[in-house]
Amino acid sequence: MSFTADEEWLATSGAAEVILCRFARATGQWARSPSCSRPARRIRVSAPSSVTDAALLAAGYSDGMVMFGAACRCRRNSVGRPAGAPVSALAWRGDGKMLAFGAETEKAGLLPL
Repeated sequence: MSFTADEEWLATSGAAEVILCRFARATGQWARSPSCSRPARRIRVSAPSSVTDAALLAAGYSDGMVMFGAACRCRRNSVGRPAGAPVSALAWRGDGKMLAFGAETEKAGLLPL
């Protein structure tokens, strides 16, 4: 799970798309349906991560794919399958220009964005 930079949305894993729950109002997510990032893949999201100072969201998938894009928007950019195994961790560098990933096979790396 990961909150967006403005702490308005909570991104969660476990589905074929990142599920975004809105927490902008005092009532939180109660009585509202969550939003879903698109495009949905037939592969489970295993690790979402939001960059700290921008509205970017990255998603790691159980097939090793890493995608990123604007949170709450339909367009996504693929950076391929650098992990080659289920992505277990994602973290942004403070300036949002690099994304670190880790996989269940102990493979890790940095992706310049």
